[in-house]
Amino acid sequence: MGPVASARLARFAPNGDMAAHAHSSAVLGVVLGGAYRERTRGRESEHRPGDLLFCPADEPHAQSFSPHGAVKLLLWLDPAVLERMPRQARLREAPFIRSERATPLARRLVGELQAGDDCAAMVVDGLALEIAGLFCRGLAAEDGEVPAWLRRARDYLHAHVGEGCALADVAAAVGRDPAALSRGFRRAFGASVGDYARRVRLEQACEMLARTRAPLSEIALDCGFCDQAHMSRSFKAAYGVSPRRWRAGR
Repeated sequence: MGPVASARLARFAPNGDMAAHAHSSAVLGVVLGGAYRERTRGRESEHRPGDLLFCPADEPHAQSFSPHGAVKLLLWLDPAVLERMPRQARLREAPFIRSERATPLARRLVGELQAGDDCAAMVVDGLALEIAGLFCRGLAAEDGEVPAWLRRARDYLHAHVGEGCALADVAAAVGRDPAALSRGFRRAFGASVGDYARRVRLEQACEMLARTRAPLSEIALDCGFCDQAHMSRSFKAAYGVSPRRWRAGR
């Protein structure tokens, strides 16, 4: 198998809504036409042509499409390629970037999918890797603007997902005053330390819901929630469905 496990052009109807759902494998998408709003990890974002989006495996997300619908190229990369992509912590956040250079590459890739000759698969692999490279460089450029101590704070939250870290704990780990950490973190990542920690806990809960049959109460405690009810409230606020319903719909 080459670096691309699967690729397809997806068209979404005007004014349509897609309820919260998840993919069993990570997807890298390029918006080629139209526009839509996406809700994931407790945040809402608007997307238009030129946007590249990474959706981790088993990450719930819901979408509402514009009056013109939307067109996206969807790329499922081979697991070996995904493992080689840098900034794995960032990938788990369902990040997106903007890159006008990705649009012509994606359109060429769609043309190769339609050509279907003996060389098309090779060209598709090359173009997909170039798109993935642009995406990784875009993330690197964003991270380059973030001070190292704030990146360490973010990584600390990922490493201590089940421990219910207090702001003072994170500040001590990176050698900063809690107030300075709070201000800097929000500027760098667009969320408070507490909101970001909740996103990380929800991410872990999604993974456990998808890949284990552990009771909801056990998952809640393992992911740093006070109890099952606390996890259920946070999950529904972020994704629009309860953990039980989301697991049953997989």
